[in-house]
Amino acid sequence: MGIRFSSENLSPTTIINPNEEDSVIPEEFKKKIIKEIILPYYRSNIEYVINTKTGWSKVGVAFFTTSTLLVGASSILSFASGTYPDRNLNFIAGSIGLIALIFKEFASYANSVDHVKTLNINDLLKNIGINHQMKDMSANFEKVIDKNGGSASAHNDEIAAQIAELRTLINEKKNIVEGENNV
Repeated sequence: MGIRFSSENLSPTTIINPNEEDSVIPEEFKKKIIKEIILPYYRSNIEYVINTKTGWSKVGVAFFTTSTLLVGASSILSFASGTYPDRNLNFIAGSIGLIALIFKEFASYANSVDHVKTLNINDLLKNIGINHQMKDMSANFEKVIDKNGGSASAHNDEIAAQIAELRTLINEKKNIVEGENNV
């Protein structure tokens, strides 16, 4: 389904000089290119970017929420492993904690893609003369991830340090409990 243009004013041997394009290329031809090719391209591109932006936004929120819940589950299992002598609880708690960190990093990545999509939409709108700026909701997401003013990566490092500290405390408690059982 190609677009056909008539070249009534242009013969096959016409050489177009770029410096004289205004006088050689008919206005009707330019308008037809804009109407039938460029504007539909912008429309489909804007629709695509908005749809994918929405998807990345939802993915980011879902993974961030899940990672927060997983950190809670990991913490509970870490404390439980100090009370119950099952060594598998330590492994499970550590595994869940690592999965939480991976989920949080992916949420941060999804947030970055969402931000880039917002910039793309705003550029596309600006290019076609629409003076509307899409709100960048990803900036709010970063504020939620990073309550202390550091980067999301620094926040994840802080969580990893807290998990390591909890494991150390749990192991100390476990050693004390095992020492009492041996006496």
